[in-house]
Amino acid sequence: MNRNIFIFAISLFATANTVHANSFNETQKKEIESIIQEYLIKNPEILAQAIQALQVKKNQEWMAQIKKTIVTRIDELFKSKSPTLTVENPKLSIIEFFDYNCPHCKKFSKIIDTTVSQNKDIQVIYKELPVLSETSLFAAKAALAAKEQNKYQEFHQKLMSLEGGLSEEAVAKAAKELGLDINKLSNDMNSPKVMEELRNNQKLAVELGIRGTPTVIIGRYPATQDMPIEVISGDVPQEAFNQNIESVRNPPSP
Repeated sequence: MNRNIFIFAISLFATANTVHANSFNETQKKEIESIIQEYLIKNPEILAQAIQALQVKKNQEWMAQIKKTIVTRIDELFKSKSPTLTVENPKLSIIEFFDYNCPHCKKFSKIIDTTVSQNKDIQVIYKELPVLSETSLFAAKAALAAKEQNKYQEFHQKLMSLEGGLSEEAVAKAAKELGLDINKLSNDMNSPKVMEELRNNQKLAVELGIRGTPTVIIGRYPATQDMPIEVISGDVPQEAFNQNIESVRNPPSP
């Protein structure tokens, strides 16, 4: 069977499902279904291509929607009190939603660090989003509590450098190695400020339709509603991330 016949069969089948129910009798419908089934069995790559095309389409739709929502959440995203790696004269902001137990987050964290070291005008805003386990929540609370001792950045980097899944013991050990006051850290972990930050991040993630970690948003500084925006879901290679940075810094002409 050639491709044209298959396309014709698909068209007939689609028509059969959109026009009056009696347009085709049961025998005709079964014949059309048989043609489609036979073609897919002989050419399974067609189905794979269709699934891939659907995934691309869904991702494009999600990307368009999340960018629209970001514009309505500028303050919560770019002007919040979340932990921030600040620079003297920022031109761009990277917002990172992450989980300390996420291996992709740890991989992408290194790429972000490299990018920041090579671009002195980029600030990073950290959005703790513990979604994988109870120890993810424990680590996020500990990191936010470390902010009260002015050691969030050090503690964040320490946790991101630990291989494999984290345990509460590993988090506590990392805190001790950095010289944190463990009693204060323990008390601050359940403070209203820490819990509010986590609730706000969770709410934002739901409103944005974030599908997993890491999710990274790149925008201008100061943030405006008409600025170019790039969104990355999952880790990407350094070169691809550099291209995302450049498209925000110097967006292509319309």
